[in-house]
Amino acid sequence: MNHSSHARDPSELIGRRLAPRTQCELVVDVKGGGDNWGHALLCDISASGFRIAHLSFAAVGNSLWLRIPGMEPFPAKIRWKGSSSVGCEFLYPLSREKEAEVIAAIARPASSWADMSEYEPPEAMCA
Repeated sequence: MNHSSHARDPSELIGRRLAPRTQCELVVDVKGGGDNWGHALLCDISASGFRIAHLSFAAVGNSLWLRIPGMEPFPAKIRWKGSSSVGCEFLYPLSREKEAEVIAAIARPASSWADMSEYEPPEAMCA
């Protein structure tokens, strides 16, 4: 897949996905170039990547970390930026086992997460 450095509209990628995506709306942690974690809304995820609602620091080509509640962080790169969301590709595609673990974590009710008191809904929403 050709990953150019310019921002692409997500609609250009329809039918060109590397893997099927699971739709969701889950508050996750993301970290860009700094040391601080912030919150974002995960819109969909697959073995090869994910889409999150708009990030203020997002720029195509930037690296970031995605942390799903209860899981270790995953390194990724921002591949496109649209008006309301950002598409990212995992640096290392998820194995089938890890993808199943991620989908199970997404499906877990928020009440089953250890401590949700630190999570506040991000301002952006999945479109």
